[in-house]
Amino acid sequence: MKFNVLLPSLLAVSLAHAQSTTTAEYNAVCLSKDNQEEEKPTGSGHWVKYNCGKRPNQMSGLISKPGAGDINACIQECVDETNCKGSLWDGRVTLIASRCRVLVSDAAPSALVAAEGAVYMAYEFREVEVDNGWDIPSPTPDVCENQNVEAACSVSVGRDVAYKGKLLKVFGGAHWSGRGDVGNFIGLNITQCVDKCLDVSTCKSVIQDRRVNNGLCYLRNHALPAGRPEYTENQWNSVFIIS
Repeated sequence: MKFNVLLPSLLAVSLAHAQSTTTAEYNAVCLSKDNQEEEKPTGSGHWVKYNCGKRPNQMSGLISKPGAGDINACIQECVDETNCKGSLWDGRVTLIASRCRVLVSDAAPSALVAAEGAVYMAYEFREVEVDNGWDIPSPTPDVCENQNVEAACSVSVGRDVAYKGKLLKVFGGAHWSGRGDVGNFIGLNITQCVDKCLDVSTCKSVIQDRRVNNGLCYLRNHALPAGRPEYTENQWNSVFIIS
């Protein structure tokens, strides 16, 4: 008898708690981001636009994503789907399994309609534009066969360099953050550092401390990032193996 009395009460409390959680998430996003777009930290080029209190006018094509426990996870579900046009997070839905749905379609929805408690996040992937102020392609790569990559090529910005049968992109005094080290050495100049990298199959780039003579050299598994270097304080040389 007690079990029959408590079960509905526990269910009501559970649903009320779940509903308040989604309401709090909706408010956290929509009080500041309604009708705005932002690039998400799910990978460079992933943009979403928040449409609060709205949903697609046609619900066909929406796929339930029960594994998404919050709005950001719901966005990620769309990022991971081919041809996904947006995520719908619906605070009105009392069933947790149906709160997140993604729109998989060849086209974006033709219109959005009012839906209290819902937020539709339109998704778009944009190719990252390269900052040509740093990524300067050379008509003909500089050839550095005198065993000194930095001095021979007079590199102060990203430049293509042909060296020992490889195409390099060399940045004098600039680098990106991140580790991914596959080896490190002391007492090497930038050319010797590159030579060490060429001997390691997993090495894709190097950075070398230019603040001291023949400073630390780190071999890395990082490929060339898009855009300008993060750090340009003339402290580290960096070289990427392009091909």
